[in-house]
Amino acid sequence: MMAETRDGMTLRLAGNSDLAVILKMMRCTPWEKTDYLTRQLRQQNIVVAEESKNILGFIVWNREFASLPFVWLVVVAPPYQRRGIASQLFQYIEDNCSGTRLYSSTNESHGGE
Repeated sequence: MMAETRDGMTLRLAGNSDLAVILKMMRCTPWEKTDYLTRQLRQQNIVVAEESKNILGFIVWNREFASLPFVWLVVVAPPYQRRGIASQLFQYIEDNCSGTRLYSSTNESHGGE
């Protein structure tokens, strides 16, 4: 996946230097996912949205669900929510993964309103 700029944000594959920010951002969710996120970063399954070198949010996807492209987690830092960042992350994955469909799921504890 190549880095891409949309609406002033850069969407790119997360690197090792992004892990600390990703883990800090994950703490705004009700889940502890340190090991999971570390593993997904190593497998190059995390894409970040950044603006002016600040990571605003991230998305985790892979093909572990029946070999289909599946989004497992999307997190946007609270100060940047309601700006369409999650939608841009989803669109980036959809545009860059092969296949005709992109799958995801939500549950009551997702933190949305």
